[in-house]
Order: sequence, then C-alpha cells, then structure tokens
Amino acid sequence: MHRGLSLICLLVHIAVSGCIPLGISLVGQTTVKVVGDQRRVDYQVTDEVLAAKIFTNLQNHATLGQLVIWAYVFEGHVFLIGEKTRPEDEVNAEAMVRAMEGVRSVEVYLLDKKGETFEGVSQDMMVTARVKAAIFQDPELVYGRFAFKTMQNHVFIMGVVASQQEADRALSVVGQAVNTRKIISLLLVREENNLRRAVNQRSLLPLGPMSVPLRQHR
Repeated sequence: MHRGLSLICLLVHIAVSGCIPLGISLVGQTTVKVVGDQRRVDYQVTDEVLAAKIFTNLQNHATLGQLVIWAYVFEGHVFLIGEKTRPEDEVNAEAMVRAMEGVRSVEVYLLDKKGETFEGVSQDMMVTARVKAAIFQDPELVYGRFAFKTMQNHVFIMGVVASQQEADRALSVVGQAVNTRKIISLLLVREENNLRRAVNQRSLLPLGPMSVPLRQHR
C-alpha cells in the first residue's frame, strides 16, 4: 500500500512540478531549458551531468540511498533538498557531494521525515503549481530562470537571475501567490562571470542564511 501511494505521488509530482527526485531511480533536473536561462552556456550541460553523478552517488550510499533527495545544480553550485531520518544525514550528504569533481559549493536543506500521505504530497504539488503559474504570468520575470520545490509546505525558489531587483520581484510574486509556512530563497544573482547569493529583503524566516558569499570548495 505504501509503495503504491509513493508511486502515485511520484507520478503526480512529475506531472505538476516537472522535477524528478533523486531518491527514485531517475535523475533530478536542474533548471528548465527555456530561453532566458542566465547560466553560462558551458555550464548548462555540465550541470545536468553533475546532477546525474550526484544521483548515482546518493543511490549507492548505504543510508542516503534510502532517502528522497532532490539536487539542483547551477554552474556547479549544488542545492540538496529533501528529508532526513537522522541528524547526520545532512552532514553525510554535504561531505559526499562536496568531494565530487566539478562541485563549487554545496548547501543542504533536509527536513525531518514525516509520514507520507497523498493529501500532504498533493498539497505541496498544488502550491508548486500556483507558484509556477504566478512566475510565468508575471510580465517582469523570465520563467526559465527559476526552479521550484515545495516540501512540507516549505517553498524553495532557486535559479540564476540577472539582478537583485529580479530576485526581489520573484520573492514578492511567490509570497503573494501562496500562503505557506516558509519561503526559502536560494536564488543566485549574475555578476559578469560570477554568481552571488541574492539578498533577502523580506524576512521570510529562512531555513538557512539568505545572503552569504558562495563558498569555493575546490
């Protein structure tokens, strides 16, 4: 029964959000390949390759392979989002990914695993759908620059944007579109050939730091 529910939730999740979790035997996507992607062209393919390698390593890990973890990669900067059953899951995931070739930085956001219900998963997917629709319909934003994940009523917004103003606009649009427990901005701002974390102006109770320099691990 549990496996059947998980499969149904997975299929609905893929249909609505367009993202495939790494914890299933499929490869997680990075960003949607649409006109307007602010990533450097040479990274758009290597990000996908790196996401596939992360998937393989997670699946082969003795404990992390039992979890559902999504990987989002932007010019080698990796965000891991998912659930954990033990405090050390975050430490193990970060250490494993950080040691991989091509990884420039790693940030891990794993929430405590809760009992999976169809209602809860469906609600998260509907929140993601509303967020995507709001971003897509906004005339000031380029949809292809963003990726989204909702989990346990927490909305994660990721991507590479052209300016701090665009990041602020995206957060404002998301905040107006949904009423959730937390909105976590992991947006990166393009500055010539470099990226920096967008500064959060809205005090949306993040799970982690909102304005920090990207750490160079390699």
